[in-house]
Amino acid sequence: MLGGPYVMFGDGELAACKPISERDLASYMAECITDSSLQNKILPIGGPGEALTPLQQSEILFQAAGVPPNTIKVPIQIMDGAIWVFDQLAKVGR
Repeated sequence: MLGGPYVMFGDGELAACKPISERDLASYMAECITDSSLQNKILPIGGPGEALTPLQQSEILFQAAGVPPNTIKVPIQIMDGAIWVFDQLAKVGR
């Protein structure tokens, strides 16, 4: 089976989310456009079950695929550098 590594920041446990299918997300977004009671609000969105960390998601995916885990853990400090670069570009674009 071909495939690349699962890339995550830090130890893979810095955040968690409730994965949602593209179809369900698109349906929810369309409903938010057409239903005025859902507009201009912060709304909860996510799939069923508990929130999963990227590390948990990778374990589930590799097990389902029947292949050994192959992850890359990127140091979170790299994001600090990326933020600095984008801040500088934003200043130039003003």
